[in-house]
Amino acid sequence: MAVTVRLVGDLRKFAGSDTIELEGGGCTLGAAFDELARRHPRLGGELFDERGRLHYALVMLIDGRPAAWPEDREKLIEDGGDVLLTRFHSGG
Repeated sequence: MAVTVRLVGDLRKFAGSDTIELEGGGCTLGAAFDELARRHPRLGGELFDERGRLHYALVMLIDGRPAAWPEDREKLIEDGGDVLLTRFHSGG
């Protein structure tokens, strides 16, 4: 099985897809982000700032539950799990 990463909004264009499968069973949230950045450098540039910190506007859900960074970096995403990534936008 795998972990499925779903990209919502403008993040999709940086990966060329709205879903990415991370094969090989469960992994930590940090390992998933590292793999996303390795596979899709443009996406990695949108996830992290120039100092390697998670972009402030990124919203993450693991299996439908909110996740925080860096607090949940070592959180295990179970095999078959789902990560949703999107950004909040301001405006009116």
